[in-house]
Amino acid sequence: MRADPLESTDVATANPQIVARLKASYDQWFDDVSSTRPDNYEPPRIHLGSSHADPTVLTRQDWRRETGGTRGGGGGGRGGSWRVHVEHAGAFDVTCRFNRTAGPAELTLVVGKSRWTTRLDTGVTCCRLDNLEFEAGDVEIRAMVVEEQMSRPVDQIDVSGTITPGLPMKEQEAPVS
Repeated sequence: MRADPLESTDVATANPQIVARLKASYDQWFDDVSSTRPDNYEPPRIHLGSSHADPTVLTRQDWRRETGGTRGGGGGGRGGSWRVHVEHAGAFDVTCRFNRTAGPAELTLVVGKSRWTTRLDTGVTCCRLDNLEFEAGDVEIRAMVVEEQMSRPVDQIDVSGTITPGLPMKEQEAPVS
């Protein structure tokens, strides 16, 4: 390092045995850390209903695409879904955020096997749906705005809900005296 601090000289070709040893060590390490679970490279699910994040904000960067890998997403296209884990069944409030509607439109929200649809007025950029019952467990969330027979995904979803079924968040977060 002292002789070539900018690493401008390729020393790998002059030291093939060292390169082979380092590569073998790296491959062994990578195999070890890759064996911890079967879906080791699958992104973790986002938890809803946790006391650690209320509301939970789902953005386009958290999308999982149906085709072409699991990278999140910016840009247009057909969007994707959010893979989440609902910690407890119960009522959740959902706010969907999207680009301004140019005319009357419709919002469809799908959470697992449940589906909700509502009409949107001209010029709106968000829609709040209250007291939606979610089942506990792993589900996918999709939300689309349909306007003049063209659909587009929402950009963001804010989800707030119960930590324990049946108790509102404010009661659960009240300080104990």
